[in-house]
Amino acid sequence: MASHLYLERHGHSDELFIALHGFSKAKGRLSAVRETISELYPNADIFAPVLPFAKGMTCLVKAESIVADLMREIDQIVAERSAQGQTYRTIYVVGHSIGAVFARRLVITAFGEQYDPGGGRPAPFEPELTDFRKKRIWADSIRRIVLLAGMNRGWTVSSALDWITSVKWGVSQFLGESMPPALKPTVFAIRQGAPFLVHTRLQWLALMDPDYGPRPNLTTVQLLGSADDLVSPDDNVDYAIDLFGRNDDGAIEQSGGGGQRSFFYIEVPYADHAEIVEMAKEGSKGTRRYREIRRERFRLALTGAPADLARNSVTRAQMADNLPPASDPHVTDVVFVVHGIRDKGFWTQKIARTIKKHAPADKKVESVTTSYGYFAMLPFILRRVRQRKVEWLMDRYTEARACFPKASFHYVGHSNGTYLAAKALQDYPYARFKSIVFAGSVVRCNYDWLSLIKPKPNAPHDEPQVGRVLNYVATRDWVVALFPKALQPWRIFNLGSAGHDGFRQASPNGPVFEVKYIAGSHGAGHEEPNWENIANFILRDARPELRPPIFANRQSPLWRVAGWTSCVLFPLLVLAILGIGCLILWSIFAQLPTLACFYVTPLQDWSACHGPPAGNQQAWRSFGFIVYLWIVYLFVTRF
Repeated sequence: MASHLYLERHGHSDELFIALHGFSKAKGRLSAVRETISELYPNADIFAPVLPFAKGMTCLVKAESIVADLMREIDQIVAERSAQGQTYRTIYVVGHSIGAVFARRLVITAFGEQYDPGGGRPAPFEPELTDFRKKRIWADSIRRIVLLAGMNRGWTVSSALDWITSVKWGVSQFLGESMPPALKPTVFAIRQGAPFLVHTRLQWLALMDPDYGPRPNLTTVQLLGSADDLVSPDDNVDYAIDLFGRNDDGAIEQSGGGGQRSFFYIEVPYADHAEIVEMAKEGSKGTRRYREIRRERFRLALTGAPADLARNSVTRAQMADNLPPASDPHVTDVVFVVHGIRDKGFWTQKIARTIKKHAPADKKVESVTTSYGYFAMLPFILRRVRQRKVEWLMDRYTEARACFPKASFHYVGHSNGTYLAAKALQDYPYARFKSIVFAGSVVRCNYDWLSLIKPKPNAPHDEPQVGRVLNYVATRDWVVALFPKALQPWRIFNLGSAGHDGFRQASPNGPVFEVKYIAGSHGAGHEEPNWENIANFILRDARPELRPPIFANRQSPLWRVAGWTSCVLFPLLVLAILGIGCLILWSIFAQLPTLACFYVTPLQDWSACHGPPAGNQQAWRSFGFIVYLWIVYLFVTRF
C-alpha cells in the first residue's frame, strides 16, 4: 500500500477519515461512504486503501500483517502532515463487514499494549505487531469508530443464513480448513473463535479497562442492517464485549444502563449486509429513499452527540432474548467444565455444583458448562473438526473474561475436553488457567507444560498461562489405549495417550501432578466419587486423597498390553471393517476371488465362491451391503 495512491487530500483540514472496505469489496473503495463524508467534512482527508482481502478467498496474507501495514501507512501519512507543520486534531475510523474488525484492531494497536500495575501484559500483541507496542502519537486524536455491519464476533456457517449462502460458506470452510496454515485464506482469521479475532476482543477489553491506564475517549457506533441476511445477529453483535465494560469509577457500564456509555447500536432500516454502504443519491425514486435513510443513519453515527446516539440506539433489553450475564468484578474464580467425545456432558453441571459447594467463604465461584454437542469417534480423529471446537471454547472463554474481569480461571476437562484446553493454550497466548484437571486425556504424553507454567524469558512479568496441572491416569482406559495412543506416532493427528500413560513432565512435587492410577475406565476421573477431590485441587490447592477403592496401585495388564500393540491393532481393525464391506460389494456383481474364498468358505459354504450370483442373491447381498453401511455409519457417528 502507498499513501499517495489511496489518500484523498482536501484543503487544509485537521481531520482524517480512515475507511476500510469489506471482504472482496475493493471496487469503489466505499465510494458512497466517502462521498457522504465529503459532504459533511468537505476539507477532511480520506484514507481508503485497497486491502489484500479484496482478492477474496485467494488472499493468504496474515491478518496481523495487514494491520501492521495499515499502521505503517498511517504513521507515514501523519508524518507527512507533521512535516508540513500541521497535525490531525481528529481521526475517524470507519469499517464495513470484516473491515470493521480491522478498524477496531487498528485502533487497539494505535493505543499500544496495555500493562497491569505489576508490569504484566494482560493482552500482549502478536509477533507481527511488536513494533507497535508503544502508543502512537496520533492515537489520542481518534475520537470515533463507525462499524458498518461489522462482524464483531466473527463469522460462522450459521443456520440463520439462507441455504445458498450456507452451502457456499460451508464448501469454502471445508476447503480452507483442508489447507496448511501458510495457505489458509485471510478470512479464516475472522471466523468466530479464531486466534486473531479472540485476541482482538481480549485486547479491546484490556484497552477499555481503567485498571490498565486511562480509558480512551472513544465513541463507537455499530450500524446494523435490519435485513442483514449474510451474517447472523449473534455474529454481528458482540454482546459480551460491547454491551459490558467498566467506567473510570469502576462501576458496571451496560448498554441502556448507567455509567459512561461509549458503545451504541443503531439499526439501519431497509439495508442488508451489502446495502448498508449503498447511500449514493442516484437511483430510482424508491431506491433513493432507502439510500437517504442509510445516509442519515451514517451521518448520525459520524456527528451525533452521545445523547442523540442514545435516543436512536437499540437498548440492551431490545437487543436479544438470551444475553450474557452482567459483568461481575466480585467473582474470584471461574471454572470451565468441558466434556469429551460420545458424551452429552450432563455431568459437567454436577461437578460445577460440587466445586461451588466446597468453595471457601472468601471465594465467589461461577462456572461455564455449556456443551459443544455430541462428538463421535470419526469426527474426533479429524483435526480440522477438533479445531472448530477449540475456537468454540475460546469464544466462550472471551465472553467469560468480559463477564468476570477479576476472576482466576480454572479448567476441568475429559477426553476431547482435554485436547481443547491443551490446543487453546498453544494457539492463544492470552488463554490462562490457574488450575487444570484432566481425566481420560487424549493429549500427547510429551506435551510441554513447563513452558506454559514458567514465566516467558522475553516477558518475565507476564502471568504464566498455567499454574498447576492434575492428570488422572485410569486403570482400564481402553478408549485412550487403543485409539489416541495408536495415533500418537503420527504428529498430523496431534493426539496422544496421557490418559493411559501419563505426562512425561509429571512430578510428585508438581507443578504437573499425576494420579496413577484411578480405578475405572475412560470416565473414571470425572465420576462422582472423585468430585470432591477435584474441587479441593482447584480451590484449595489440595492433592487428591489416594485411598482405595477409588485409586489403585497398578494398571490393568490387559489394557496395558493393548496399549503397547495399539499401533498394530487399530490399523488392523480399520482394514478388517473396510475389507468386509469390499467383499460384500464384490459379491454383488461377481464371484469372489480365490484368496477371499480361502478365508470365507471355512466360516460358511458361501455360494459367492462357486460362480456369479443369481438375481435373488444379488438382491439379498445388496440389502446386506446397505445394512453394513448403516452399521458403519452408526459406529463412526455415535460410537
